[in-house]
Order: sequence, then C-alpha cells, then structure tokens
Amino acid sequence: MCQRKYTLDIIDECGLLGAKLAEFTIEENHKLTQVTGRFLEDATRYRKLVGCLIYLTITRPELIYVVHTLIQFMQAPIEEHMEEAR
Repeated sequence: MCQRKYTLDIIDECGLLGAKLAEFTIEENHKLTQVTGRFLEDATRYRKLVGCLIYLTITRPELIYVVHTLIQFMQAPIEEHMEEAR
C-alpha cells in the first residue's frame, strides 16, 4: 500500500511542500501543555490534520508516538500544538 500522494497532499495543505525533512518527528518525552499559549481560533484544521495523520499511521508506524501525543489536545488545541503537528 502506497500513501505517497496522500502524504504529499497533507504536506501541501499545511503549506510545507518545500520544507526540509526532519531527522526525527518529535522529541521523546516532549512536554506539550494545555495551559500556556493562545487557543486556535478554528480548531477544525488541527483536528483534520491529526485525523489525516491517524490514517497515515496504518502504513507509517513510526508516526504513532507523534500522533498519540497530538491526539491528547484535540479538545482545545493551542498554537504550539499546531506547530508541532506541522
């Protein structure tokens, strides 16, 4: 199963098509909090992005830790959460 086009569509939608690849997706034991930062005006984009990433974990199991971390903030994400999701 190839998810190349699906992945490219996600990257394009986030406006990161020309971005460089990261060596790792997120630091282990990264502390994202719910307390600090501004809440997103429209959390729909965050929820849609995380939902797409959930689907992508079917073929990319290395993303599971990152997605698990991001899912914890679906109720009320802040700007920092969106930056980490990108």
